Amino acid sequence: MKVYFDSRDLIGILSRDDPTSPADLASTVGEKGWELVYSFVNICEITVTDDLLETRRRLQILEGLPHLYVMALPPLRCEEFRQAVTASDRAEEPVSTNPFVHRWHHTYTYPGQPDYQDMLVNYSLVDQVLPILVRNPDVCRNLPWHADSLQGSVKQGRTSSGLVRRSRVRFENTVKAALSECALPIPSVGLAKFAKWVHSSPARCPGWRLFEETYLEFCTNVKDDVKLGDLSDYSHVSCLPYVDAITLDRRMAGYCRAAASRIERLRPNLDYVGRIYSDAATWLCSI
Repeated sequence: MKVYFDSRDLIGILSRDDPTSPADLASTVGEKGWELVYSFVNICEITVTDDLLETRRRLQILEGLPHLYVMALPPLRCEEFRQAVTASDRAEEPVSTNPFVHRWHHTYTYPGQPDYQDMLVNYSLVDQVLPILVRNPDVCRNLPWHADSLQGSVKQGRTSSGLVRRSRVRFENTVKAALSECALPIPSVGLAKFAKWVHSSPARCPGWRLFEETYLEFCTNVKDDVKLGDLSDYSHVSCLPYVDAITLDRRMAGYCRAAASRIERLRPNLDYVGRIYSDAATWLCSI
């Protein structure tokens, strides 16, 4: 089992033994051969930018637990679309994306992109994270302008009706933007047919699709405004199709469950909803 805890749960475990201690968690997952899943975001958010010693302590504990690393948005989106474009041009189904990588620094770099860090040996999680915090601590902070940027997009989206937000034209435009941002060509079948093909199966570009559906669920609730940290939560959501359990805060879990339910009506065998937990304590009680 691959288990993805959001940063709130990781901080509780690391700082307060809540709802379990790191040692007990290691025993629980280790005995069963399970692994914790770390992303760029859930590692970044457990850091304490003005206390590097505490950050080092937390990172060393996490590295000592059974774990693996996962790409999230935007590299994951680009890898999913790369597979989809290749498959479309061959008139095949996409090869399932493997988002898991060997080191944390690979979670935010694009596959095949040269990186001097690949040449370093005995390169610990501490070695990878602390230099970033020293050079530019804002990289690991949820800043007000992040929320403002997302709020602007949401506000614009809410000027349209629900039918327009879920229209064929909007979906095509969103796919076109993703291809452009990932420097990928429009497939030989053309944008419209490619977008229709992607839309017809949520198993194609699954992380991106769940992110999009969750975002649309949020846009539908006009009484809810963007909050600090929402961008990070959406990054967590994109990892759900690749893990067996994920914890999200109650608000984001609600949007993600609604999106997952919509997707499961198209592909009932996906079972996304059953993987979502509101916190680590709930997940521990379920195993």
